[in-house]
Order: sequence, then structure tokens, then C-alpha cells
Amino acid sequence: MTGFPEVISLNVGGRHFDTTLSTLLKYEDSMLAAMFSGRHRVVTDKDDRYFIDRDGSHFGHILEFLRQDKLPPPDVAKAVLEDAEFYGLHQLSEKMETTYDGRYFVDRDGSHFGHILEFLRQDKLPPPDVAKAVHEDAEFYGLHLLCWQHFIVHLKHYRSLFSKHQNRYNH
Repeated sequence: MTGFPEVISLNVGGRHFDTTLSTLLKYEDSMLAAMFSGRHRVVTDKDDRYFIDRDGSHFGHILEFLRQDKLPPPDVAKAVLEDAEFYGLHQLSEKMETTYDGRYFVDRDGSHFGHILEFLRQDKLPPPDVAKAVHEDAEFYGLHLLCWQHFIVHLKHYRSLFSKHQNRYNH
């Protein structure tokens, strides 16, 4: 017996959630299970909600996983993964990493990734004004073929400029 009611009202960083005690205790090795095991004093807010001093923006996704093993949508996956690690929900972290296979966790500016996709899909090289940045991204992603094609195209371009320049002065 933990001494907690069956329905738990939470305040996670100012956001309010209601869930059952059994949901919070689902994974015994998690921080949430430890908090509500009865072994620790849990702080409450002025309305007697159990308070967790953490941004609650994505806590609903944590609860959905605890309730239904439901994964968050890809656009919030990175933030939810950080929360999963904070709450000690290794099951969620592992499932996300396995399911998403790292596709959503690239910590990089994606502004040039569309050019990389165009190259992969259509062999289309990026425009000159972004070529250097795309080339750097291609190296980061290990797309050496794009790097070499970029180099070859620019080498041909510079050779043609050089030959025009040579021809101009040889006549």
C-alpha cells in the first residue's frame, strides 16, 4: 500500500494531468514509480496536486505511453525522448529508438535537407548559392557520392571558365 489515492492529480510545470496510480507505477524502475511508491515525500501545489518541477509540454505523451504503449508523433519525438530519459522510462526510450531508428533525432539544421533529398531522388545538384552548405550537410550524413558529384560539376565549371579565359588571351 502506497498511501496515495487511486486517481492522481499532477501539476507538471504548471500543466495539469489526471491519471491513475497504477499508470504511474507501471514500470517499477522509473522515477514516477519511485515517486509514488510511498518511499518518498512528494510535494503538492496549493490545490493538492502532486508537483513535478519539469516542463509539462510533452508529459501527455509520457502518460499515453504508460497507458497504451503509444509513441509520440515524430515532430515531438526528440523532446519526448529527453523527458523519457528524465523520468527513467527506459522502455519508452528503447521503443522510440527502435521504432524511429534515429530518423527523427538528427541534431542538425535541416534547412538544406530538401536539396539532399532532390539529389537522392533525381540526381539533381543544389543551386550554387547553397552548394557549399549542402556539401557540408552531405558530408555530415555520409553522402560521399553527393560530395564527389558536387566537386566534379564544379571542377568542370571551373575548367570551362579557365579554358574560356585561356582562349581569350591566346588569340
